[in-house]
Amino acid sequence: AVYVMIANLVINLFVQPIAYREMRRSLHALRSDVAASLVTPGAFTQLGSGVTMYARERDRDGRMHDILIHDTRGTSQATFAAREGYVVRADTSSIMVLIDANRQEIDEAGELFYGTFDRTEFDLGDFVGPVDAMFFKESDRFLHELIWPDAGTIARTGGPERAWAEAHYRLSAPLYNLAFALIAAAVFLGGDHSRMGYSRRVMIGVAAGMTMRLVGFGVQSASADDAAMNIAQYLVPLAGAVGSILVIYWPARRRPKRQAAVKAEAMA
Repeated sequence: AVYVMIANLVINLFVQPIAYREMRRSLHALRSDVAASLVTPGAFTQLGSGVTMYARERDRDGRMHDILIHDTRGTSQATFAAREGYVVRADTSSIMVLIDANRQEIDEAGELFYGTFDRTEFDLGDFVGPVDAMFFKESDRFLHELIWPDAGTIARTGGPERAWAEAHYRLSAPLYNLAFALIAAAVFLGGDHSRMGYSRRVMIGVAAGMTMRLVGFGVQSASADDAAMNIAQYLVPLAGAVGSILVIYWPARRRPKRQAAVKAEAMA
């Protein structure tokens, strides 16, 4: 149980924030991948009213090849063709950079304009919103970031209580491993040997463990609103461990008395 506690503590303090941060970055990159959300390679895609886009293929880095954009918005019609292109997102706008491109446009008078460009841009602001800000949640942060949260975290959550609750949960969670091990020991050592089996004791032990863990979750949730409740995050598993020890050793003290009483009755 001690080794499991140490492993659990290492996971909570180091492995979890590293893994969750990487997951958060991957999810943000996936949501920000405009090329993947806008274009299906090899198919014409309707971006919006009056704009159709085609790309023959898309690389893993989001760069597209053999691009065609047909724009019928406004009073003129324009068609862009490019050898390749990529999307650039900023805080206020998103554009598609077209490389080795040409533009064909028919104006109101019906005249054709044709121009070639080494590099030109097509505004995607009507179809793609600004970049969403990425922030780490409490589960993604390291212990020191939870104990001393920055101003951004405090402003986002309305106070440091949520960060403190997560920090104390990380530190107290390994105690449940000890409590569960002692509950299991109490099931088999906390009474006399029974030829009928231990099914009743096992069910009681399972119910006790589940109740203890559910109470722990409730205390953790309450700690996010009231920092004074954080001490209870340690008391719940410790109470389970102490209770299990009492169940194990208390019958052992009474057993000699019961055995003496049985012998006395037998002799009588």
